[in-house]
Amino acid sequence: MKKNIFVVFGIGDTFCDKNSPRCVKRGKTGPSLAVDIHKIIQENKDDFFGYVFVNEPLDTRKSVNVFDTVRDSKILDMKLCSRNIFNVNNQLTVPGHNNESETVLDGNQLDHILRPEDYNLYVAGIDINGVFNSFVEETKKLGYHITIFSDVIKPFNKETVTNIITAVKKRNSNVVFRKS
Repeated sequence: MKKNIFVVFGIGDTFCDKNSPRCVKRGKTGPSLAVDIHKIIQENKDDFFGYVFVNEPLDTRKSVNVFDTVRDSKILDMKLCSRNIFNVNNQLTVPGHNNESETVLDGNQLDHILRPEDYNLYVAGIDINGVFNSFVEETKKLGYHITIFSDVIKPFNKETVTNIITAVKKRNSNVVFRKS
């Protein structure tokens, strides 16, 4: 049976701390998304095998940490340096186990760590610079089953929403929308 991975985009200090100059304040706000995603993690911790935290390179989880009750060994940290999550320029940090040091890989190694035949992906968060479009397209091509929590995403623009809806509507699609 496949394991579930929760991929969380942009839910850190930059976009979700109310004191940050880049805090998302229109529509569904960054702070409210952080609260909702924290609640999903708490209520479904037995359903998720692990987590991928996707954020900008300089973002932190000091004041906004939705993973505060999750063991660090269950969180892959992806620093997004391009508009495609599987790009070699991104940095994927895999935590060490039993006092081993962490391993840093190129972003194009994500599907080798989380193989599509072994994992389903659940997605929520802020569409950093429109990355959801390429993420949905690439993960679909690789064979992942993707569930997008429609009530806890902040699309970058209307094109993002249109592209995701189109992916969901295709026959035999492995992309679904659902409420959290």
